[in-house]
Amino acid sequence: MKVWKINVKEYVPPYLDPFIEDEDLITGVSFASGATGLDPLTSTINMVIPMVDQLEMFSNYIRKLEILVGKAEANNILNNSLFLVATGSDDFVDDYFTYPMRKIQYDLSSYTNFLVAEASTFIQVKF
Repeated sequence: MKVWKINVKEYVPPYLDPFIEDEDLITGVSFASGATGLDPLTSTINMVIPMVDQLEMFSNYIRKLEILVGKAEANNILNNSLFLVATGSDDFVDDYFTYPMRKIQYDLSSYTNFLVAEASTFIQVKF
């Protein structure tokens, strides 16, 4: 039986931390903004960083990583990284069920389909 060892940091620092160090960029950072969602209206309502901006930060991170360790090692780091995207609950709790705007535009089923389409677009973004 093969045992896999995964090196995961206990704490993943935020990419926007003004005191972030090079080692943090090499070993992993977070682009998360609490209370954002797939629906652009959710981040507006909650006054947080939209997911599209988080993707742009990730793109900038890749460029910084390439400068720091070189393109080949940056590709190695990225190819062996774990990426986690957690989203959607704030779209329902903070947006759909709290404010009437989306309920006027969508019933629950069509709003869910809208979010699935947004998630699909988000995942397919290529840098």
